[in-house]
Amino acid sequence: MGKKRVVGYIRTGLNADSKIHIEYIKAEFNKHPDWELVEIYLDKGSSGMDNTRSMFRKMIEDGKAKKFDYVICKSKAKFSRDFEMGLAAIEELKQSGIGVYFLEENIVYQPCLHTAKVKLQKWFQYMKMEI
Repeated sequence: MGKKRVVGYIRTGLNADSKIHIEYIKAEFNKHPDWELVEIYLDKGSSGMDNTRSMFRKMIEDGKAKKFDYVICKSKAKFSRDFEMGLAAIEELKQSGIGVYFLEENIVYQPCLHTAKVKLQKWFQYMKMEI
């Protein structure tokens, strides 16, 4: 089987150094010789609570077009802080056969695994309660 086509997703604050986050994602890629880096999507200064993140939407659309197999993201909070939006995005990716890997939590969401969906739902509920 060929290499897995993987993209990174990064969401940073306005004052954050994007280079540090990009290097973090690239370092993870270097650990996996079976991964092919397709693209890194970067939303700078965007809230994880809204759906206006242009690169996040581009990543979802590229996933629907099957341009990659997996998304890696530093953490669940960097993917989305809104329960419904985050779960909807994961469902959109799932329908296209795309997996999501949250590095800090070491959670891999694969479309065929119901248990990962349940874990994500619980996490999104927890995040909604914190906000």
